Amino acid sequence: MLAVARRDVLLAAATCVLLLVSVRMAYSLGAERPIVWTYVAAAVIAVPLLVRRRHPLAVLLVCAVLLFAFYTVFPHAGMGVAVPLGVALYGAAEHGHLRAALLVSGFYTLAGGVALIAGGQQSPVRAVSELVQQGSLLAAICLLGEAVHSRRGWAAETRKRLAQAATEREQEAQRRVEQERLRIARELHDVLAHTISALTIQARVIKDGLPDDGPPAVREAAAAILSTSRDAMGEVRAAVGVLRVPDKGEPMPDIGHLDGLVATARSAGLAVDLATDGPVVPLPPAVNLTAYRIVQEALTNTVRHAAASTVSVRLGYTPGWLEVRVEDDGRGPAPQPQTGFGLVGMAERAAAIGGELCTGAGRHGGFEVRATLPINR
Repeated sequence: MLAVARRDVLLAAATCVLLLVSVRMAYSLGAERPIVWTYVAAAVIAVPLLVRRRHPLAVLLVCAVLLFAFYTVFPHAGMGVAVPLGVALYGAAEHGHLRAALLVSGFYTLAGGVALIAGGQQSPVRAVSELVQQGSLLAAICLLGEAVHSRRGWAAETRKRLAQAATEREQEAQRRVEQERLRIARELHDVLAHTISALTIQARVIKDGLPDDGPPAVREAAAAILSTSRDAMGEVRAAVGVLRVPDKGEPMPDIGHLDGLVATARSAGLAVDLATDGPVVPLPPAVNLTAYRIVQEALTNTVRHAAASTVSVRLGYTPGWLEVRVEDDGRGPAPQPQTGFGLVGMAERAAAIGGELCTGAGRHGGFEVRATLPINR
C-alpha cells in the first residue's frame, strides 16, 4: 500500500507541475496574463489524483467539475484539458468505468467546440479540427485504460480457472483413490472371508465329528483353528473398514494383543516364552502394528515349518528403538531359499517404517527372526 500511495503522490505532483507549466506557456503564446489564483486553481485540479486508485470514478467526476469551474472562472487561461483530465480518465477506465470516461470525454469535446465557435476565437474548420484531435486523444486514453482493465480481468480469470482445474484434478485423483480403496476392500473381503469361513466350517466339522474319547490334541487343534479364524475374521473386518472409511475402521492389533498369539501357539503344542526387556515406552501406531505382524508371522512359520518345541519372543526397548526377537529350537534355516511371501512381507513391513529385519540361524540352534524398528521417527 505504501508503494501505491507513493506512486499516486508522484503522479499528482507531476500533473500539478504540468498544469502550471501549461498555464505559463499559454501566456507566452498570447493568452491572458495569469494571476496567482490561476496557478492555485490549476494546482487544485491535481489534488484528487492522490486517491484515484481508491475512488477512480469519484476522482474523474471531481476533476471534471474542477476543470469546468476553472474554465468558467478563467476562460482565457489557455490551459489544455488533456493533461488533468487524461489521468483521471485512464484511472476510471482502468477500474472498469469506461462508459463514464467516454461520456466525460464527449462532454468536454462538445463543450470545447461550442466555446471556441461561440467565442469566435477560431474558424469553425480549425476549431473542429482541434476538437477532433483532442477528442481522439481522450478516447485513446479511455481505450488504453479499458485494455489494461480487460487484460487484468483476463489474467485473474485465467488464474481462477487454473486454480479450479487444479482443484478438480485433485478431487478426481482423490475420487479414483477412494474407488480403488473400495475395490481392494471388496476383493479382500470376498477372498479372505470365503477362505476363513471355509476353514472355520472344516474345523467345526472335525471338532463335532470327533467322538467323546477322541484324541485330545485333535480336539484342541480344531478349537484353536476356530478361535484363530474368529480373530482373523475380526482383523479382516478391521482392515476392510480402514480401506472403506479411512481413519474410521476398528482398532488394528498391536503388541498389547500378543497374549492371543501366544495362546494360539501354545494350543498348537509350543512352549512359548514372552518377555520384555528395558523400560516400556509408548509406540507409534505403525511400529505397534508392524511389531505385532512380525511376531504373528514368525510364530505362524514356527508352528507350520520349524518342528520346534519351544519358542522365545522378546521385545527389547532401547532409546529410540524397539527390537523384536523370535527364536525357536526347531530345524533351523532351510537349505533352499523359501518361495513364500512371509519373510519378504516381514522385511517389507520393517523397511516401510525405517527399520530392518534379519533372519537366520538362532544363537542356540533353530531359526531366529530379529527386527529393529525405530520408535522416534
